[in-house]
Amino acid sequence: MPASPSTDSDVPVKLVVKSGGKAIDDALEVLSVSVFKVINKVPKAEIVLRDGNMPEGKFPASDSDSFEPGKKIEIQAGYGSDAEPIFSGIVIGQRLSIDGDTLGRLSVECRDPAVAMTVGPKNANFVDSKDSDIASKLIGNTSGLSSDVDSTDTEWKELV
Repeated sequence: MPASPSTDSDVPVKLVVKSGGKAIDDALEVLSVSVFKVINKVPKAEIVLRDGNMPEGKFPASDSDSFEPGKKIEIQAGYGSDAEPIFSGIVIGQRLSIDGDTLGRLSVECRDPAVAMTVGPKNANFVDSKDSDIASKLIGNTSGLSSDVDSTDTEWKELV
């Protein structure tokens, strides 16, 4: 297993979670952040926060609009005062769980905006089209996405 980057660092780890372009409230306690970027999969992230407790019935992170579905999320990480973006996407769901001590945990599931390309049927016929033209058209048909596809030479007579 590779060594952690923090073993060679003598400065603290920095984590910034932004919702709608603004850093989330410092009062929200982030327990963990996991970012998954895998070949041939839509990038995703999970943010887990401490969120109130059941006897009081108050859940500040869940009740805020910071993590409502569709909200833009950016996660930055680094060392010391430097933090670079490691994930940018949208909230697609949240889950509240209560542990044995009646403390709440909010799990926020985020995905890259390209997840919109995976929802619902999107059949299309392409005639005498290049791979690059097909990819550009498919990406362009998805709201909020833009493409920069290199030109290819292969041209398909017909492709569904």
